[in-house]
Amino acid sequence: MTCCVAALCDDSKAIVLAADKMIGLGMIESEPSITKIFKIHRDWWVMVAGNDIAPAFDIVDAAKRELAGKNSVSVGAASRTVYECYVEKRSEQAEAQFLTPLGWTLKKFNSNHSTSVIPDASRVDIANRIQNHFLQVSLLVAGFDRQGDGHIFAVEDYDNRGAPRRWDIPGYSAIGSGSRGAIYMMAWRELSPKLPVREAL
Repeated sequence: MTCCVAALCDDSKAIVLAADKMIGLGMIESEPSITKIFKIHRDWWVMVAGNDIAPAFDIVDAAKRELAGKNSVSVGAASRTVYECYVEKRSEQAEAQFLTPLGWTLKKFNSNHSTSVIPDASRVDIANRIQNHFLQVSLLVAGFDRQGDGHIFAVEDYDNRGAPRRWDIPGYSAIGSGSRGAIYMMAWRELSPKLPVREAL
């Protein structure tokens, strides 16, 4: 059961991150010495979970490039960057799956030229497939803004079509197949950003 957890504590001046090590390869599951927590900036981290985490690496690399060289990053800038990288990867996958085999690109498909070449019914079908394409990876992002305050947000197609959802209240969140149980336990234990680090941990 995969589970990645982020929680604010110490008056939101500290963050606890926890992630399992389980990976699934078809019918095989194992727990090798890996990490599901990746640094995208000196103050921001991303955790990954899902049925296909392969796209996460390109998203993380792209976000890291965008945030490189910045001394501090606001929660707005961090969430916008991760979201834009997520959407770009989704579009890239959709293009590769539905248009590249036909010798088309998204730009060419969306141009006026395509209306005279592709029949309307086919255009609608392809457009629907592209629009309904989902990345099967969830990202949980946590980090500190310019004032040193902690923030948590999630980016996943299963929720809000990938638009970032902030979790500063209640101050914790989780992703993965074990996320519901983790969130239930954190609520039951009354975890909050006010708790000292040791107690939150």
